[in-house]
Amino acid sequence: MGILRVFLIFVLMTTSRFILIIALLLLSTVNLQSQTHENTIGVRLGYAKGPLLEASLQHEYRFLRRIEADLGVYFDKTYTKSGVCVLHQWRFLLGDKLSWYLGPGLSAGYWDYSIGYHDFGDGGFYVSAGINAGIEFSFLYTPLRLTIDARPEFGLYNQPGEDFIAQFALGVRYVF
Repeated sequence: MGILRVFLIFVLMTTSRFILIIALLLLSTVNLQSQTHENTIGVRLGYAKGPLLEASLQHEYRFLRRIEADLGVYFDKTYTKSGVCVLHQWRFLLGDKLSWYLGPGLSAGYWDYSIGYHDFGDGGFYVSAGINAGIEFSFLYTPLRLTIDARPEFGLYNQPGEDFIAQFALGVRYVF
């Protein structure tokens, strides 16, 4: 009887350890799945003293932190500006599918006077710094995300026209 009792205790302890190990493994994979990093690709349409259109790519490199790169064109009354903007953003969750974000960034590109206004020359390279703040909504059963944001930019080098431009835009992005 004693040997059988010891054997049953051993089996129960081994089985409970096995079940505990399986449960811990399952919980750790669920935890890893909840921290997957999202990437998005989409467009940003807006206004900054004229219409603007940007192709946008976001990469979440850590939980609630991401890098955004935008390639776009901006039309003023007298000049056209094209370039790239790279931003670092922190996301703050407001609910299951709603969040807001904030972060600094740099823009660089080329501008060209297209209507014959020649106060600063015919065109040139520019560099500006900005802050991006916005709110985003992810749909429940689709991989789409809608955003609305503001991005004031301050000219650092050769900014056409003035040293401050405020952008306001709507974005539609595909989450993958």
